[in-house]
Amino acid sequence: MILTVAMMGAVFFAPAVFAKDRRPEVIKQTQPIYPWSMKESGMTGEVTIRFFVDESGDVVDPVIIRSNHSGFEQAAIDAVLKWKFKPGIKDGKAVKTRMQIPLVFHLDGEEGRNAYSYTTPGPSKKDISKMPEGYRYDVAPKPRSVIYPVYPYEQLKNNTKGKASVAVLVDARGKVRKMEITKQSAPEFGLAALAACEYFEFEPATLQGQPTHAIITVSLEFNKGSKFITGEDRDMLRIEKKSPEKIIPAGKLDAMPKMIASRQAPFPLAALRENLTSGEAVVEFYIDSKGMVRLPRIVSNTHPSFGYIAVQTIANWRFEPPRSEGKPVITRARVPINFVPKVKKTRAK
Repeated sequence: MILTVAMMGAVFFAPAVFAKDRRPEVIKQTQPIYPWSMKESGMTGEVTIRFFVDESGDVVDPVIIRSNHSGFEQAAIDAVLKWKFKPGIKDGKAVKTRMQIPLVFHLDGEEGRNAYSYTTPGPSKKDISKMPEGYRYDVAPKPRSVIYPVYPYEQLKNNTKGKASVAVLVDARGKVRKMEITKQSAPEFGLAALAACEYFEFEPATLQGQPTHAIITVSLEFNKGSKFITGEDRDMLRIEKKSPEKIIPAGKLDAMPKMIASRQAPFPLAALRENLTSGEAVVEFYIDSKGMVRLPRIVSNTHPSFGYIAVQTIANWRFEPPRSEGKPVITRARVPINFVPKVKKTRAK
């Protein structure tokens, strides 16, 4: 079986450099590899990445905009970082250009399945009749961008199992507008579930073929069998407990690891609901010898929603491998994140 990926058209944008003498041109475009971890699912993966092509034609600062499964994100980033371009030219000079690329992963020769982790089945006629007026649908919202929740650190460390269910209001454009925890075995699991749902986007529900609002339930289980707990996470727990000397202090690193891929933290809906206008969270985590973030945990926050969304965001960052005396090592990092809600710009009349 051949594993392949399709690359769709690029979008170029950035107000400061939009009008160019020449847009970036691809010189080398390494094919992304369909992740083996996703092979059994047979899913068609969709990942949209935003990045810059710098003055040398290298890809820098990739950011995941959306994906229908986090299992495809690392493969997309790994490939894009290897791409090479002729840089964009403006007024005869090479300039830094922002680009956006959608990637579609599929199993060659097979029809990919939309085997989403979070799927709400279509309702029966009886179910529809019980729905609130204005929120009735006959075709449920279909996830197009999802993310795995982060297992709360203390609960993972202590092998504590848990469950959480979140009622999610999806509007007629597929955007998540409101959320509420309906069930939780512990507050930590409910808040972790909320933070993951912040990143969800959907194909909207429809009623008689027309897009409509819908309320669905996302249920998550936190246990040893959870797909969002990796072997690398478990290895890090063992190192933390039995071999802490393998975690190298920042002062002994050759240089501070450079971030090479990130997500942007949204302003939490729970904070908006409480009319908060700003917030802060400090998160501590490990950077492993491959540059991956492991075991993020909240150090402090001005509101729980800021702490959990910060952890959820940082869990998907990636760094250059930290090094000490030239060798890849594990290190500990601590990062503050400040939150300010986005203000919609209005045109002057």
